[in-house]
Amino acid sequence: MTSDYDRLTVPALYCDRFGLPENYPAQLEQAANLGDYMLTHAVLSWIWIQENGFTLQLSDGFIEYLYQATAGLINDDMVVDDLELEAAAFLYLAGQGTLVNNDFVNRAIMMQNFDGGWLLSSSKPGDSSWHASAVGLLFLLHIEYPADSYPPMLAPGSQ
Repeated sequence: MTSDYDRLTVPALYCDRFGLPENYPAQLEQAANLGDYMLTHAVLSWIWIQENGFTLQLSDGFIEYLYQATAGLINDDMVVDDLELEAAAFLYLAGQGTLVNNDFVNRAIMMQNFDGGWLLSSSKPGDSSWHASAVGLLFLLHIEYPADSYPPMLAPGSQ
């Protein structure tokens, strides 16, 4: 599955230098429709495309769908998991933090482990996960300091 994420995110990361494949809009939409981590990686790809200043023609309403579907990944139960943390972090990174319910913010903070990290799922005991912890910390960062309060993640490429 990692290669599927890479096929989606790597072109977006370097689109300012190499452009995007002709079928990339269809790939982005297909990834979003698959849901789960492909959906969150579609959001991340869209963020990087924008930060790179690349223009991409997408179907009407796609971006709104992308954000709403990602917000839909965040459940209202007491469990906090890696996918929800990633969805929330990427929504905040995209400047769409208002789509993340404040109750989830509170639950995520409550489920943070003593070591500062998060489990893959708060419903299963274990050690903090590096991935859940990384996206959890990114999430908390963007709650305190919204994405538009500092320079973009990507530095402009030199042509």
